[in-house]
Amino acid sequence: MMFMQLRLLLFLSLLPSIFFIEAKSFGVLSDNCNANKYTPAELFKSKVNSVVVITSEGSQGSGFVVERRKGHSYILTNAHVVGNKKRVDVKWNDGEVDRAEVVGNLGGDKLERDLALIKVAGTKGTPIKLSKNSPEVGSDVVVIGAPSGLEFSLTRGVVSQIRDRENFVQIDAPVNPGNSGGPVFNNGGCAIGVVTFKSGEGTEGLNFAIGNKQITKFLKNPIIDEEAINKQTLANLPLPPKSIEGPFPPFEFEYGETYSQIQVNKGNKEWTTLTVTTELSPNREPKTNRLMIENKSIRKDEDWFSVKAIRNALSTFAEVTVQKTGQKVYLSGSYPFERKINCKDQIVQHGPTTYKGRTTGPTNYYKVGPGWFMTKYEIKKGKLVDLPGNSKEVDQMENAALFNYFCKG
Repeated sequence: MMFMQLRLLLFLSLLPSIFFIEAKSFGVLSDNCNANKYTPAELFKSKVNSVVVITSEGSQGSGFVVERRKGHSYILTNAHVVGNKKRVDVKWNDGEVDRAEVVGNLGGDKLERDLALIKVAGTKGTPIKLSKNSPEVGSDVVVIGAPSGLEFSLTRGVVSQIRDRENFVQIDAPVNPGNSGGPVFNNGGCAIGVVTFKSGEGTEGLNFAIGNKQITKFLKNPIIDEEAINKQTLANLPLPPKSIEGPFPPFEFEYGETYSQIQVNKGNKEWTTLTVTTELSPNREPKTNRLMIENKSIRKDEDWFSVKAIRNALSTFAEVTVQKTGQKVYLSGSYPFERKINCKDQIVQHGPTTYKGRTTGPTNYYKVGPGWFMTKYEIKKGKLVDLPGNSKEVDQMENAALFNYFCKG
């Protein structure tokens, strides 16, 4: 397989979330795309009013009109251009901007499924016909889009090859970020594909468009595939923060003079530090903690490790024993908590926890995307939850440290 493969994520089974829109079929196939022979200049003048620039929260791509129906114009683009958004902005060649609704989105979790359909109010742009016939290798092509933000630019080249059973058209016409979702025209003015990706850094003239075989299949039955959208959204998350790795020296505090009634366990060799984090919050000074595990508490039950952990400020930790009762005390004020790790299913489990007589949990964090540990709720929604300060980042670093210690040792 010559194409870059998007990494598929492993999740717990989720029910498919697919929504159908009101119409059954869009787009016009034509086997008469040779009636006109346009020069690149003539093609641009004839078709640019049907090409749009699509923006959404700082990202930009292209698209083109494929249908006008019931007072709306329908525009084809890439799924990765609209992402998980319900609405995006559309800019026309005359400078007018419309708000568009996403009415079809295959998610883009596979390259051939990188397709979306949006609609705007009003009948704008002449629908671009889709060529019914596969393009010939060596035939001329023209691309119109917004490469690197340069809106309504034209580039040209030839069809280099037809790939993957006509699912993709390889072209050498220059494309760049911003061209995604834009049309690839033959010299008859029909679209032969939708620009979707270029092959790697440092390559020239290796660009690909989704062919009309997949486009017509999508336009016959546009759907919104929420599960695929969430998978692809998670795959594109920024890289998570990395845990700080040891080895970490043991603590060497002694409180004998200050706490005469307490016998101190020097060195705390029974505890292993896995990582160090710094908690940030708006109204408090930064606090640096060690995540530590008690070595003798480690247990293995089938696929699960369990361990007693503790989070301690660097300046205050000591494990001590009260002479009268023999009870262990942790001077940091942090109480031990249980963590479970499943290497096979890539899970770190928190809890259950009890506070003021109320027990909650356990909560499972699953390893997904580029290395994030996320709850099932976050996976279903396709986004990280918002927590105060940098709590999410601290959780991530501690979960990763636990997982790496038990699963990559």
